[in-house]
Amino acid sequence: MMATATDSIHPFEAAGLGLSPFVLTGFSEKIYSACPGHSQPGGTCDFCGTGIRYCCHIRSHDGKHFIVGTDCVAKLGRSDNRLVKSVERKVLELKRQQREEKRRAEWDRRQAATTALLQSQRERNGGLTDYEVKKQAERAAEDAKAADVCSRNEWLLSILRDVPYGSDFVTNMTIELSTRSLAHELSPRMREVLRDIYAKTKTGARRNSKKYDAAAEEFESKIETAANPC
Repeated sequence: MMATATDSIHPFEAAGLGLSPFVLTGFSEKIYSACPGHSQPGGTCDFCGTGIRYCCHIRSHDGKHFIVGTDCVAKLGRSDNRLVKSVERKVLELKRQQREEKRRAEWDRRQAATTALLQSQRERNGGLTDYEVKKQAERAAEDAKAADVCSRNEWLLSILRDVPYGSDFVTNMTIELSTRSLAHELSPRMREVLRDIYAKTKTGARRNSKKYDAAAEEFESKIETAANPC
């Protein structure tokens, strides 16, 4: 069967919309809202006459301008692959833009909600957020604990401050006993080294001398008392 002359005619040309080739000159979205919460397509396809939301602005080779919907362009197939791909790119671009706008709107909404929440907290807490109040209370508790630890360890700290030589161990123990740990909570090995430092520094005597042994016993007594205050 021989092909007729109309077999090669572009569908838009056959519909009287102008001569091919056709090019995409613009792309827009049209929505009609009769009332809040209700929307419907706001454009009309010049090819099929139905209402359309996404409007493809087309120009024919002989200068005619018209609007068609994306579905009608998609049906062209091999009749106009270039036009189909141009519209597909525009659709993807628009949807990408809509996703970005939605993401930004959601981000703005959350930021506004967060700002309002923090403002209400500051008004309630005298200028501080709930988190800041919590951290302030935690710092106060830590400071109070450190002050209590330092006070209860003062009998040993006063000796460590008088150690006549430099020592990383003494420096670290001074920090530990000033802020975090009670002497009786340290490991047995740490207490053993501290007992030796305590006895030597307090008496100036050598190990196994009477003064040294008495000071060492005093150290153990204070440790025992601290561990069992009642």
